[in-house]
Amino acid sequence: GRTLLVLAPAVKPIPLTRAWCLFEIFCTCNTGDDNSEAASILDVTMPPAEVRAFGKALLEDFSSISTQLAHVDLRDAKAWSEDDRQSIVGAVRDGRGFPALNQIVLDKMREWQENTARSLLADAKSRWQHAAAGALTSQAMRDSFNAGEKQLVTQNPKMAKVMEDVQKLKRFELEEKVAKLLDHHGNFEEAEAYGREALAGNAEVLGPHHKRTLRSMDSLGNLLKHEGLALEANAGSRASRIGEAAAGAALLKEAEKLLRESCLARQESDPNLKDPETLRAMASLGHLLDAEGKLEDGEHLLEQALEGECRLHGIPSSDPVSLARWTSDHSKDGSNRDVLKMMSSLGQLRMHEKKYDEAEALLRADLDAEVAAWGERDFRTLIARSELSQCLKELGRLDEAYDVLMGPNEDAPYIAQSVLGPAHPK
Repeated sequence: GRTLLVLAPAVKPIPLTRAWCLFEIFCTCNTGDDNSEAASILDVTMPPAEVRAFGKALLEDFSSISTQLAHVDLRDAKAWSEDDRQSIVGAVRDGRGFPALNQIVLDKMREWQENTARSLLADAKSRWQHAAAGALTSQAMRDSFNAGEKQLVTQNPKMAKVMEDVQKLKRFELEEKVAKLLDHHGNFEEAEAYGREALAGNAEVLGPHHKRTLRSMDSLGNLLKHEGLALEANAGSRASRIGEAAAGAALLKEAEKLLRESCLARQESDPNLKDPETLRAMASLGHLLDAEGKLEDGEHLLEQALEGECRLHGIPSSDPVSLARWTSDHSKDGSNRDVLKMMSSLGQLRMHEKKYDEAEALLRADLDAEVAAWGERDFRTLIARSELSQCLKELGRLDEAYDVLMGPNEDAPYIAQSVLGPAHPK
């Protein structure tokens, strides 16, 4: 048998809040063993309007995509009859249980996100393949332009090359976002391929140090950092994976080269460090150097970046108390995002330097602000919990470390696996 789960809206889908829909999911997943011929199949899809909304969010509001997963919890299911709801909840609890069912649905939603992103990219490549070939006079190419673009090409042949490049850049932007999604899900190898293609394309069209090219360089550098750290973590857990450790080190080395080139190019054009993108690039490189054990170099860059953010936002001091107060006051407007990332990175570095008290102050302020801004189920909060818990463990405060890791509802690790996916390094 096969059950099709149609989810809408994308954030907090209504079917996942209805107890009888939950029962159908439960029955589907409870039919036969997972690998047996008798097992039923659960498929997930979304209406065309939600697909379009997903494509728009992929390009313009990536954080909302993670929100799709963060709010999925089948325990929220309701029914008109409380007796019905209690019967269904009891059946699920006594069967696979809510964690297992949530995991199944979230895995399907992640799969849907990835397949939809790939489909959007394939459609884009198909629409714009004429641009890549320079076939600007073809009907298909003209159909891909909006009315104003068509008029420009018709009236001014010199605009043809410009319009060709515009179409290419649209494709490269989408490739970069698909790479970010796959990276976020831990699908590093495929993400890397798209990231490399986007960087090469932007460099060819715009030049090696154009701002957009540098953004692609940052994105690929951070992706390679995530992939390298994941490989090193896997190798550390299994002695037989020596090759993975070497591959991870090679990826980190390439990531450092890319992030360093981006950082130096930005600092050259922004010597007073007033551009937020310059500060982000410095922080990204500093975090990588910390991960590679180059603590002094990483510390210098992270402190510079955080001081620059303080100047930009008028924060009186970069000490943890001032940062905690400011990030708390700005938890709802999104302006604290870069500051929080730098606090987290500097806190991790302080922990590696064994300056645990300083690390705790930074990481605790980061966690408090993430909870205030995003709630307990958001991936940023979950990562902040993991980092502070590790610091408390190093301080020997094991009970407190456990409480922080588990969260107020004692389910943060389970939510982290559900939201981030089992392949995510955190």
